[in-house]
Amino acid sequence: MSPSIRNLGSFVREQRNVANLTQSELAKMVGISEETLSAIERNKRPISRSVLTPLFTALGVEPEKIQAMTGLHAGVPVPAQVTPNPQELSALEAIATPACYQDIHTYRIVAANAAARVALPGLAPGTSLVEWLMTDPRSRRVVGDWEKAAHGFVYSLKVLALGAMEPEISGPIIETCRRAPEWERMWNTRPVDPRPFDTLIHIHPETGVEREMYITSFAVQFPRSGWWLWMLSPVRESDSAPAG
Repeated sequence: MSPSIRNLGSFVREQRNVANLTQSELAKMVGISEETLSAIERNKRPISRSVLTPLFTALGVEPEKIQAMTGLHAGVPVPAQVTPNPQELSALEAIATPACYQDIHTYRIVAANAAARVALPGLAPGTSLVEWLMTDPRSRRVVGDWEKAAHGFVYSLKVLALGAMEPEISGPIIETCRRAPEWERMWNTRPVDPRPFDTLIHIHPETGVEREMYITSFAVQFPRSGWWLWMLSPVRESDSAPAG
């Protein structure tokens, strides 16, 4: 039997609505029945790997984003201990740009490197990126496109993470974020561009220099799994220059 991914129904439904497709139209494009698609959108049926790629392709999801979005729902093992060991901390501190370890199941930061402690003040172990964005005033000073970034993280929490998070994990994050005056609006609306975003504008808190940064996340494999390595890296001028 083909391996399957669960709890992506909310994301599928949201993206279908963004694409202005009916269930019947999308089902025909993918080659499945309307009843199957309906069950997927209600999280009553997992998405088989054989259906996943054509379904997301029909929805306009870039191929390189599929694995990242489905990783939340793949049942990654929990680390044997809740804090990074010396080897893992050494690897994190060796990264020159802002980086942190993020617990796959709780979204919470478990460690941040020196660059992150300077560039992202307040993003400390025990908090989550979305909580930091929504409730720490310092995030608004160092994220130049704060509205876009915050709305994107809230949207991701709502349509992607909730299906993979237990209520006792997601509940405290949501309650903390409710303190932000923008929370209800962001929670109840889609971003202007609801696709996962790749970059944000970072303003260095000490120099005031503004720079576009890539957002990248890796699944940690060795010595232990169960965390993401989340990091920012500068967008080079050559990355956006037209090919010639």
